[in-house]
Amino acid sequence: MRFIALLVPALLFVGCATSTQKAIVISEKGKAVEWVKRVPDQACEVVGQVVGENDFGSIEVARTDARNKAGEFGATHLLVKDEVVNGKDWKIYGVAYRCP
Repeated sequence: MRFIALLVPALLFVGCATSTQKAIVISEKGKAVEWVKRVPDQACEVVGQVVGENDFGSIEVARTDARNKAGEFGATHLLVKDEVVNGKDWKIYGVAYRCP
């Protein structure tokens, strides 16, 4: 009985701690988006500005969010202009391009 009395609060604590995390999975459209370090070829067109966000301290989740958003624009490439952290809040600012 003592074991159960200790186990239940522990499980509730773990459940609460993990339930606040936002799990962002790369979408099919996001998988088609390639990261670039400079402006792509002149034949590419800008299809939108994106801001990838995560407020739980994960830059990888913010990057995945940015790729997913670029994918929704039909982009093939994403140029990251800035990565900003404020405490646990990450924001990835980028330009989405569609290239032939």
